[in-house]
Amino acid sequence: MSSARSLMRSTAPFPMTKIQQQPQLIIRTKAVGELPRLVRKAGHQCVVITDSHLRSKANELSLEIKKAGLPCSLLTVPAGEKSKSLVVVEELCEALVKTGLGRDGVLVALGGGVIGDLAGFVASVYMRGIPFISVPTTVIAMADSSLGGKTGVDLASGKNLVGTFYPPMAILMDPTLLETLPDREFKAGCAEIIKHGVIHDERFFTFLEKNRESILARKPALILKMLKQSAKVKLTIVGEDPREALPARPNSTNRSRMLLNYGHTIGHALEKLSEYTLPHGEAVAIGMIEENRIAVKKGILTKDAATRISTLIENFGLPTKLPKEATMARMKKLIARDKKKVGSSIYFALPTGIGSADLFPYDLA
Repeated sequence: MSSARSLMRSTAPFPMTKIQQQPQLIIRTKAVGELPRLVRKAGHQCVVITDSHLRSKANELSLEIKKAGLPCSLLTVPAGEKSKSLVVVEELCEALVKTGLGRDGVLVALGGGVIGDLAGFVASVYMRGIPFISVPTTVIAMADSSLGGKTGVDLASGKNLVGTFYPPMAILMDPTLLETLPDREFKAGCAEIIKHGVIHDERFFTFLEKNRESILARKPALILKMLKQSAKVKLTIVGEDPREALPARPNSTNRSRMLLNYGHTIGHALEKLSEYTLPHGEAVAIGMIEENRIAVKKGILTKDAATRISTLIENFGLPTKLPKEATMARMKKLIARDKKKVGSSIYFALPTGIGSADLFPYDLA
């Protein structure tokens, strides 16, 4: 009984189980070819979850898994943010039961950020947790959402308000999957990559400045280098605070995972305001510009640095201006529902220079 009381008093997060350990990360051309081997390693049955835009590719992968000797089913959800809901989670879990998938099975998440968040959440709750493998197919998923172990779905009140920390057993980043990605989606994903340079790595930021044209032209060698360095930045920060458990204390020597929310506090509000018609990366791009204004006003970011950041964002073909409907009153109401709210304050991750950032409270009262 005393040990139970001690556990209840503890504020430390529960330790990760074996299924939640650091995932195997493979970033290389044709990395998706590793999928059958990894599925066989993980379980005795497989279900691929994808969206309506990727059904053809998912069929190809399912066939390869079947050739490796494992039964494999395919579940498809409508493409778009609206599939990130508890209703769809329930539908998928019911469908998994019908396929006969047990605790010895494995899920494969094939898609962008929506599919990764959704399928990862399903994996974390179905039969109290089964392994899953992430195969991101967009820049934004490769640079951000597939890394770090966050899963989740949206509520009517806001984005990602229900979720878990549940890393995949493996992440396969294959640049060849980006070859047919529409230009708008490709550019939107670059917003998250720019973010990593701003908050943590000035040399990487400079690399993006110098190689912008070749990156947008999708030169394979540069795309691979960009993805590897971006992943390194995110995993470095996540490694210091895997479950976002560090308190939001400005000037702390420990880097909170909340630093990765640079551009997202305003960005998530913009997504909700648009009813998720504004792509996540574009919302983050505008969010970074607006949050830079706050940093400059606070005197923690120079105008020159803010200009350099906004110039790079604009040069990547990303939007930089708030939509007309984003009034102060509407934005405050939406931001007040953010997960980073503490009391009457919201914590913003703000750049203090190119390559550094910190957390600062903003009073919403």
